[in-house]
Amino acid sequence: MRFQRQLASMKTLCGFITITAQYVLLCSAAGLFDGTPFHLLDPMINTPSHSIAELLDFNITAEVEGYNQQLAFVLEPNRDLITQETRIRYLNSSRQSEDAISTTRLPYYVTKGEVWTKLPGRAWGRSGWARLMVIRDGLNPLIEGTFTIMSYQFQVRPQDGRGTLEVYPSSVTTDSTNSSQTELALQKAGCAITGPRLNKRQSWFDEHGPTIDNIGDLAGCFATKRIAYVGVAIDCSYRAAFKSDDDVKRNIINVVNTASVVFENSLNIALALRDVLISDSECTNDASGTHQWDVPCPMGDLNWRLHRFSAWRANRRDDNAFWTLMTGCAAGVGEIGVSWVGEVCKTGDNYEGIGSGIGANVVGHSNTEWQVFAHESAHMFGAIHDCDSDACASGLDSTWKCCPLSSSTCDAGEEYLMNPIAGKGMTRFSPCTIGSICSQIGQGGIDTQCLVSPAEVNQSQGEVNLPDSECGNGVVEEGEGCDDPEDHCCDMQTCQWRDEGECALGQEGDDGGDNGMSNDFSSWVGQHRALFVGLCTGLGGSLVLFVAFMVFASAYRKRRRLRLKEEAFRY
Repeated sequence: MRFQRQLASMKTLCGFITITAQYVLLCSAAGLFDGTPFHLLDPMINTPSHSIAELLDFNITAEVEGYNQQLAFVLEPNRDLITQETRIRYLNSSRQSEDAISTTRLPYYVTKGEVWTKLPGRAWGRSGWARLMVIRDGLNPLIEGTFTIMSYQFQVRPQDGRGTLEVYPSSVTTDSTNSSQTELALQKAGCAITGPRLNKRQSWFDEHGPTIDNIGDLAGCFATKRIAYVGVAIDCSYRAAFKSDDDVKRNIINVVNTASVVFENSLNIALALRDVLISDSECTNDASGTHQWDVPCPMGDLNWRLHRFSAWRANRRDDNAFWTLMTGCAAGVGEIGVSWVGEVCKTGDNYEGIGSGIGANVVGHSNTEWQVFAHESAHMFGAIHDCDSDACASGLDSTWKCCPLSSSTCDAGEEYLMNPIAGKGMTRFSPCTIGSICSQIGQGGIDTQCLVSPAEVNQSQGEVNLPDSECGNGVVEEGEGCDDPEDHCCDMQTCQWRDEGECALGQEGDDGGDNGMSNDFSSWVGQHRALFVGLCTGLGGSLVLFVAFMVFASAYRKRRRLRLKEEAFRY
């Protein structure tokens, strides 16, 4: 018992150290969270030749303009997103599908990884995740994509013609397209679920929906990673919003790559692009033929497009988990996405005609695009909307027609991706969404037979931009003890298991790791980031640190009294 109490005290001390370190980071970088765009200066790929060709992992460092702070993106190729089966097809002006183009050798590198930050005189510390595309390596690298610092989202992209990297915080609205006809700054846009499916969905959801007991419960989810193949179709209005086919292609890859991080971290499911179909930028008024969804915006709303797209998807004989139609017809209509619910892996064999669900959804072009794609994709896996204030006032939580924050709190606070209204600051699923999907997977409420393991992908298709038969290719080969970049206990330099002590040390900062005091404090800081930034700016560091210490001391005393009561009761 004494050892356990000492261990608990050490965890509490570690928690205070964690909150103090994060406080220092927040105060030093408070300006990063005020919504002002900034530049990344002197980006450098830290390899001998400043090249990343055939590398298994690498890092890119840069200075934050105007702040005495460094960022490092610790990256590796996203081995799941693009495979040898990934094909890109184009619809010509006659809406005839041209031959597929292989993507086995992209002119850029699609990566995933972590963000590390450093202050002068201090050690590097992990601060968030990164999903980036390296457009150009060498001495002056160019990158674009999304990353987070303390759960706060940033988007980085090269400035046209300048070769410099500009970073936009999540509160800043930017237009990355060439469209003068489409207003992308949607103020309040949300997701709709079609009426004809409502009754069917409700009877299905009564049996397989969330309960109080499974909020935040991972039971039922996959113990090892699964991959969901995705097809994406681009209609004429979406294509017209971009300068070139390459710009469209890069945007789609970035959207799916970024959305995948949420599924990987929460559900152990990675999203992979198998099919991309890009339409011509000229829209025609002909709604007949095979591609009835590829028409000008006035011909139908998102719900109309979902039904036509579903019929088209039903005629495709593939085993994709679902197909997404990307359209430019969402601006100004109040909705930027629509989806069937719980229809993942449902193909044409299950389609009953207009009004019947299938593995298909529609996502509108917006500056919250990856969040909307993640939102509609989660509907495919059976997720419903989080409860907001309106839903709570209507009592929808009592009949499980929305997902509450907890067993005692209805309103999820518009913080999570399944909120009915899209927001750029949303970067994760709520505990209720996670528990709901995991429960449905475990109970068979949704069909997951089309999901595959990384080993199945590697064996049947090979990988892209990765050397064969080497440590890091995701396949355990002769002489290797492990080969899993997601496992902190696997040394990816040698593909051998680390010893127990080193393994435990490597897991201390894992976002999905233990739920001890350190993570409790980290979560508390993340939830009260705005308060910390405001106090740091207005009151000064010393006073805020004193306040943080008093909060910690009060929490520690309460926890100690509770523990003493529990021990007295036990004995």
